[in-house]
Amino acid sequence: MSNQNTQTMDETQIAELVKKEVSAWFSSQQNQTDGYEYEKTFVECWRSVGRKVLQESMGRIPGSKNEKKTQKQSGRYRGTQ
Repeated sequence: MSNQNTQTMDETQIAELVKKEVSAWFSSQQNQTDGYEYEKTFVECWRSVGRKVLQESMGRIPGSKNEKKTQKQSGRYRGTQ
């Protein structure tokens, strides 16, 4: 296993995050009577949890998506034909 500078989530941390988020969602639905809103907030909750887990499990993301690429593209160097 490689030693990285950033820490990623382990199974225990993921379980705690899911428990916390779902518990908060259940609390927010105590007086919910509209089925559509119930389902909508359920989907939003799981999307949020999924996004957080994915981001945390990937570790640090590079600074800029627009950083200059290497000169070699498609097997050729720029400016050559």
